[in-house]
Amino acid sequence: MWKLLATVYPSQLAETEQYRSVEIENPKLSMKDYLSLTKSDSLNWRVVLTLASSYARIPELVGISEIKNLCALDIATPAKLHALPEDTDLQVTALTDRIVRAWSELAQTAKAFSHLRVVILRHQTDLSKVALHYLRFFPNLQSVVAFGCPGIESALSGGNVDGWTLAEVKRSAPATLYAHYKASCNANSNDSTVAESPVLDFQIGEMKKSRGPPSTPYSAIYLQRIGSVPGAKPEPNTKKRKEAGPLGDQPGQPRKSKAVMKDRTKDIGDVLSSFF
Repeated sequence: MWKLLATVYPSQLAETEQYRSVEIENPKLSMKDYLSLTKSDSLNWRVVLTLASSYARIPELVGISEIKNLCALDIATPAKLHALPEDTDLQVTALTDRIVRAWSELAQTAKAFSHLRVVILRHQTDLSKVALHYLRFFPNLQSVVAFGCPGIESALSGGNVDGWTLAEVKRSAPATLYAHYKASCNANSNDSTVAESPVLDFQIGEMKKSRGPPSTPYSAIYLQRIGSVPGAKPEPNTKKRKEAGPLGDQPGQPRKSKAVMKDRTKDIGDVLSSFF
């Protein structure tokens, strides 16, 4: 009913019920089915999505890029495997640099993540500083919070990296995703397309609600974007030269460059094919 009202009476609903929270701690359907409930291609509502990625597979994680109204994203993997229910038949799927690269390519070629402002990464031990490079190409992304992500933490030992500056380090878990999103909007609201739309705070999977004691062994790294988003054209051109070189040792051939570009801009299926 809330989604129906947001579609038919978006301005009125924004005045009377700007925020709706939905928590699905014990999913029964596929992740794809749940994600479809959050979508609004016409941007009638904003989605703040918290995902316990224990319940998601690689195609479903890449498929998050199809949520056009996504404004904030929190992805968590259990710090320890025994944190999963013993009777579950769902596989643990953590983020990798390859998944973030796929997102980045879709952001550049298919206008994915156009309204995403905040990303929180929890216990993503397979991510490295390369992920920060790929996240630079998300056009509206302003802040990244990494909690229990040693690859990202070690990359910042020397200071700023790949368009991100270290704003703060805390020895406690981040606040809720919605709280971070509100703070980001209050600090710099430059996305007028969805600024007045109501917010659907959607959680899939079980997340600990407490922030954790100060003695937590993990650090929360708060990053802010510095500089502008890199141009979309230089990056594909660089990739074309890299991909064309090994094939014929002639990276400047126009025909090969065009073929690579067409493959990169088809759809999400082309991106997923590189994983299998």
